[in-house]
Amino acid sequence: MKKQLLSILLCLIMVVGLLPTTALAEEDAPTFDLTKDLADIKIPNDLVTCICTKTGESRSYGKLPGGFSASQPLMEDGSWTVLIYVEKKTYLEKFSQDMGSTHTRDTAHASEFTTPIQFKLKYEGTKWVLDGEMPKDKTLHFTCSGGHVYQGDIPVIELVTRTHTDIKVTENDKWEYSIDSGTNWQGSSHFTNLQPGTEYTIIARVKATATHQPSANSEPLKTSTIGSAITEKDLAGLNIPANLVTVKCETTGNSKAYGKISGGFDLSKSTPYMENGVLKAIVKLNLSVYKAKYDADTGKTHENARLEGNPHMAFTLKYVKDKWEPDGTFPAVVLLVTCNGSHENQTYTVTFDGNGGRPTNSTMTTTGKKLASLPTATRSGSYSFNGWYTEKNGGTKITMATVFDKDTIVYAHWTYTGFTGSGGGVTTYPITVLNAKNGTVAASHKTAPKGATITLTVAPDKDFVMDGLAVVDGAGAAIKLTDMGNGKYTFIMPASKVTVEGSFKEEFPDFPNPFSDIAPSDFCCDAVMWAVAKDITNGIGNYTFAPNQPCTRAQIVTFLWRAAGSPAPKSASNFTDVPADAYYAKAVAWAVENGITGGTGDGKFSPDATCTRAQAVTFLYRASGSPAVSGNAAFTDVAADAYYAAAVTWAEKNGITGGIGGGLFGSDQSCTRGQIVTFLYRARNK
Repeated sequence: MKKQLLSILLCLIMVVGLLPTTALAEEDAPTFDLTKDLADIKIPNDLVTCICTKTGESRSYGKLPGGFSASQPLMEDGSWTVLIYVEKKTYLEKFSQDMGSTHTRDTAHASEFTTPIQFKLKYEGTKWVLDGEMPKDKTLHFTCSGGHVYQGDIPVIELVTRTHTDIKVTENDKWEYSIDSGTNWQGSSHFTNLQPGTEYTIIARVKATATHQPSANSEPLKTSTIGSAITEKDLAGLNIPANLVTVKCETTGNSKAYGKISGGFDLSKSTPYMENGVLKAIVKLNLSVYKAKYDADTGKTHENARLEGNPHMAFTLKYVKDKWEPDGTFPAVVLLVTCNGSHENQTYTVTFDGNGGRPTNSTMTTTGKKLASLPTATRSGSYSFNGWYTEKNGGTKITMATVFDKDTIVYAHWTYTGFTGSGGGVTTYPITVLNAKNGTVAASHKTAPKGATITLTVAPDKDFVMDGLAVVDGAGAAIKLTDMGNGKYTFIMPASKVTVEGSFKEEFPDFPNPFSDIAPSDFCCDAVMWAVAKDITNGIGNYTFAPNQPCTRAQIVTFLWRAAGSPAPKSASNFTDVPADAYYAKAVAWAVENGITGGTGDGKFSPDATCTRAQAVTFLYRASGSPAVSGNAAFTDVAADAYYAAAVTWAEKNGITGGIGGGLFGSDQSCTRGQIVTFLYRARNK
């Protein structure tokens, strides 16, 4: 039996051995390389989106190196497959790196971490391909474990303002600032209580927030506070005129003009001060330096320096955008000196330019720096000879008293006389000069043809300056004027009539505003400055003017009296409430003598009583001579038969007041100090 079983077994082994080997063996598994075989798989850029639940910031990613793992090839339904798993840790690390902070799993979204992100590949032919759909926009939530690194713009700071004790730079409520290299930070861009004339370095950065760290520091801004006084360096950038100071020798008539001279400014007291938020400084001229310069230039010493006229010897500077610039105009100072010795008797040659004509002598030599005579000149055509001048157009007329201190060319001036009328085939047009108050304007001709040059001579009255000069043609179009200097202007005659109108305003010096309660934008600012310059008022003390304070009857008549030049009254007033030693006593007496006021009755003036607006314009109207008026004022609260009706009408028609609005004048309202000086100012310059 055993032998039979053994024989059967041997037969089976022989049969199996005769079968082909491929009939019993399984197919070998293909290899899989994670880097190589994923290269051809299209993985979307938003395969994984990481989001920070604390800040809301997010980043989307596609394939990351090290972000995948794979299973071993597996035979499934007759195909070899591989499962690819997304390594969430790698994406978290990438997200943390990009955001500059570490993140941890958000427990509120823990379920998103339980199911792995995966996709399947199958082997077809000779390569691995996607089996099914690729996962898309899988969102992973994380919590920031620290502030994100700031990734926005870094601050750029610039200087805004500076004084001798503070510096202000660009302001941003999201920034913080340091003046000590980041040791201390402050939210304000304004640094105060600094040392004058000291350099500081300022940096800024974006403040840290609940979600972000502070930004990197800005580029440092180096700047310095202003010194306690203006320096020569501060004056270097100023365009100071070359004729700032003219030194004139009264002995010889010699003169020289100078601009900026080193040491020629008294800077010891030019302490900067704040005025209405603007840093200013007053610079005085050191005229002794200018005299010394003149002495050096002439080789002679001079003394008895004094000023011609009454010019100001100071100018005001204002600080704008990190530099000083003029606040107003520079003075034009003429310094008169007397020579201690005789100047050499030097001769100079004067050349005569006919300026279109022919002089009888082309040159002459001075004797004692003056000419013994002057030549005449002739010109063909209808021209009259006007004399010799220092300029071709405009300039100063030459006389035998003129002193020459160098070789000089002078020029003939001419007046065309061929258009006195409209005859001779030449059409002429009328020139009308309107009357002006506080000055005169004169035209060289009453009529002229097209193309003729007309000269206007402007002459303001004493203490007045030209405020405007307008020339218009028959259609009302403006005609260009050329300033020839010395109050002379020229224009070319058009082919139409011409109207000339000039205006003048009272001149008063330009000086710093002394009042803390008067701003440049206030309606009464110009009037108050004028009143102070004319010694009409000096305010109420303590650097205040009190523009909204009611004005008393004593104050108003005093203002009027001072504006009239403070004339001496013939006698004292008889008012029982006006003491003889009162500051307003002479003003009241003058006002009574000139019919401005008769008091309030019962022998009283009531100096402390508040003056109404009706009373104020009535006083001003009477002080102006009670000029005739026609019509009525356009105010509903001014009756035609009111004692002040004519005064209000006059004030309205002359631009002295426009009322208080709503068609009302405010007759019974108190007149304020700001209002009365404004009325006065407008009345003097109407």
